[in-house]
Amino acid sequence: MKTSLSQNMRNVIRRNHRSSQTKTVMIDLYIRNMRLAILFLAIILPAFFLVSCAKGERTMKTHQLTIAPNFSLKDEENKEHKLSDYKDQYVLIYFYPKDDTPGCTAEACAIRDFIDGFSERGIKVLGISPDNPESHKKFKEKYHLPFTLLADQNQEVAKLYNADGMFLKRISYLIAPGGEIIKHYPKVNPNTHANQILEDFDKLKQ
Repeated sequence: MKTSLSQNMRNVIRRNHRSSQTKTVMIDLYIRNMRLAILFLAIILPAFFLVSCAKGERTMKTHQLTIAPNFSLKDEENKEHKLSDYKDQYVLIYFYPKDDTPGCTAEACAIRDFIDGFSERGIKVLGISPDNPESHKKFKEKYHLPFTLLADQNQEVAKLYNADGMFLKRISYLIAPGGEIIKHYPKVNPNTHANQILEDFDKLKQ
């Protein structure tokens, strides 16, 4: 009886020992796999980030315009304008989000106040926003704007010039005769933009 009890106890101890060994092996495998996973992430994530950044930079360069795409839009009087109509002169195309809003009004009025400078230099000014011709007409009359406003209601032209979005981007392009973009303004200060354009134009002409 004692022998049988002792044998049973030894069997239990052996089973517990084997079970403990199995758990230890499983824990070791788990730790090893976690280390491999961490190492994999440490190598792959930075490489993925670098590739993504390079791809994004290539995409930005691909979309950088050098020649102004032609387009046709209607102005505040529903008269159609094509960029090619002004192929023999300098053109300022400035995109803005919305008529009669603070920033857009400041920008338009600044261009208005410097319009003689634009005229003396032979620069045709075209303002473009998603507003309709009727809105443009009210905006022009309210602030006595002496230049053309074009309606890009579906943002089709804005897409060509990388200005489209939930809100149209406030960016500008200065275009030389023949259609070459000689200056791009991806960030615009509405209050000082008009004067900045004239200063840049004079530097480019030197």
